[in-house]
Amino acid sequence: YIAADLYDHTGTHHPPELVRNKRVVAFCGIARSEQFFRNVSELGGEVESEKHFPDHHWYDEYDIDGIFEGEEETIAVTTPKDAVRIFEDEELLQLEDIGRIFALAERTVVDFGEEHIDKALKGISGRVYA
Repeated sequence: YIAADLYDHTGTHHPPELVRNKRVVAFCGIARSEQFFRNVSELGGEVESEKHFPDHHWYDEYDIDGIFEGEEETIAVTTPKDAVRIFEDEELLQLEDIGRIFALAERTVVDFGEEHIDKALKGISGRVYA
């Protein structure tokens, strides 16, 4: 998985370069978070901390305060899964810090073995796929 873009609570998409040279807190509540944290660190920001929450965590105002820890110049990057839990919560959307939270959309890149994937997909679908 590699970084595709970032989006905010309004659904506005931003290039991954938005993070470059900024102070960043990466956070998520997913089971295997290593790749996510690696992708955030490769965006070119200064990752000050990585915050791990339990898988399927429902965020509240105290979590958001704890993510930023009073740092006003820091932005936060999370996963799309976690962003849904935050961006669709009416109470959290009222927080001043909501505009500093961005979800990192990732895309899959096949480094090798693409021909095997193509063959399997063609066998399943019986035709060329897009």
